[in-house]
Amino acid sequence: MRPLVVLGDSLLDADLTGRAERLAPDAPAPVLDDLAERSRPGGAGLAALLAAQSGRETVLVTAYGDDAAGDHLASLLREHLTVVRVPGGGSTPVKRRVRSRGHTLLRLDSGGRPGPLGDPDDDLVALLRDASGVLVSDYGRGIAAQPAVRRALGACGRVPVVWDPHPRGAAAVPGARLLTPNDTELDALQPGSQPAAAAFPGERGDQARGLAAAWAADAVAVTLGERGALLVTRDGVPSFHPAGSVAATDTCGAGDRFAATALVRLAGGALTSEAVADAVSEAAAFVAAGGAGAVGSDGEWSPTELPADPPERPRGLVATGGCFDLLHSGDV
Repeated sequence: MRPLVVLGDSLLDADLTGRAERLAPDAPAPVLDDLAERSRPGGAGLAALLAAQSGRETVLVTAYGDDAAGDHLASLLREHLTVVRVPGGGSTPVKRRVRSRGHTLLRLDSGGRPGPLGDPDDDLVALLRDASGVLVSDYGRGIAAQPAVRRALGACGRVPVVWDPHPRGAAAVPGARLLTPNDTELDALQPGSQPAAAAFPGERGDQARGLAAAWAADAVAVTLGERGALLVTRDGVPSFHPAGSVAATDTCGAGDRFAATALVRLAGGALTSEAVADAVSEAAAFVAAGGAGAVGSDGEWSPTELPADPPERPRGLVATGGCFDLLHSGDV
């Protein structure tokens, strides 16, 4: 069976978790005891791990720095994936969340200074052309803008391409099957007259259709907060896929779960509407199960196969920024 390919910017994510039961005597800040750190791939690395949960061979094309964080990231990835490294890229970005009782108190970012990228291996064109599906996971660090990478993507032919965009990233290569911006990203990529928070789902249709036309993509799936996802094709009538309600406290990574599910479904021959409906369901199930924080711990990762039939669709999926938030029935 032909492999899935995820191409994009990888990060090293870590959770520093402890008990917060008192405030510091010299400042209104929580004191965390019994700290434990868990690390995992982020960005395109997380998307590739999630795609691999389908049981399909998955290849990640990415860049990371020649530093301790990059070495650790590579070791986490190579336990579960084939990694094709694009040379260069500067220092490896590290995002460390300080958490207690499932809530993020603070995020500490380090590294991440972009650097020039070299040309990928000559075999990249053949790898992409022979893939069953390609996901471009753009986190704005330059790999999706690298000329040789874009030429290889342009030679994919009829391979379905899912493009998860970033406001600071590159435009999709013409011919993508599906773009997956969230509401905020759509405003940045295709400004409209309606503020994102005030727009009804149908009012986003023209913006989404404009983005599809500008980037010569077949369709755009826009996640619309608690309202669900709006699927718009360049020529067809928009379709709305409502979400349902799930209680969760860690929602980061659900955008990657959404895009990875769409990739797996399209690579398996699903219609775009079927892929988007399943992606909404899987993203909600993902955050209900603990989100990105439950994916890996110091390189130990236990993949679970995607179900053959999509699960009953949960409710309450909300997309904000790079993560999905959920509609809660109580305080969190």
